Amino acid sequence: MALEEIDNVFNNLEEDLVGYIDTESTDAVSQVDEQDINAATRNSKLRQLFEPVADLAVDKISKIPGVTPNRVSFLGNALVGAGCIVLLNSESSNKKSVIATALIATGSAADFIDGALARGTDQTSEFGKLLDLISDKLQETSIAWTLSNKARKHGDHISANNYAVAAMSAPFPALYRAKAESKGIIVKEGGMGTRTSRAVLGIAGAALSQNRSSSTLISALLTSGNLVTTAQRRDAFLKEELSKYCIDQNHDARFKESSKSKRNKLETVSKFSIFAGTAALFHTYK
Repeated sequence: MALEEIDNVFNNLEEDLVGYIDTESTDAVSQVDEQDINAATRNSKLRQLFEPVADLAVDKISKIPGVTPNRVSFLGNALVGAGCIVLLNSESSNKKSVIATALIATGSAADFIDGALARGTDQTSEFGKLLDLISDKLQETSIAWTLSNKARKHGDHISANNYAVAAMSAPFPALYRAKAESKGIIVKEGGMGTRTSRAVLGIAGAALSQNRSSSTLISALLTSGNLVTTAQRRDAFLKEELSKYCIDQNHDARFKESSKSKRNKLETVSKFSIFAGTAALFHTYK
């Protein structure tokens, strides 16, 4: 009975979110050839390095009854949120920091697996893609905001400022990627600004949050990665095929429409991230 109630909660939550996320989706968009598009857009070497691990996890997870990609996304968000709360209240407790890091790492891993699970089990959808994208940015913003406040409590204003800027800029790389793709431009993935590298840095930041020198380095890498990648993808958006960050083109109308939908949702998420980062920055100097 309890399992049925939980199942109903997930189903109702998914139905509620569809009203927001699927507003601009169309049947034509959902029929985009996922395999062809992903082959071009998912071109990060770091991402490809982790894909065999994700495939192995998918093979195991897909056999569990009731598990869907969207539910894995929800679980990832819940774990990262719980990890951030524990980390903020860990003070000088190494035990709590370890628990917080484990929660954040597991939540981030779930967020990485949900997309692979959708592709591996043929459950891809426009709703799922946008849910995954929004979850990515909310998690990145939350982790950076938490680390900023954690650093401020330790009197580490340099790291606090860096993480605050990282929180503000978390959605920008994906936003400018979506803007470029809405014009049919496929951008190069690489460097410290990819989703995978940001997740790794976020986990490392949580694990080493009580070490000032490590926090300074990690926060600087995270922030510079966001800003540099944003600049590169903005270049591709503005210069299109003339940009050195444009590696291919896809002028399929359905691909462009899907990218426009992502862009619109990311613009909304960006407002939240800017607010959260600005609040953290303001709090540092309060």
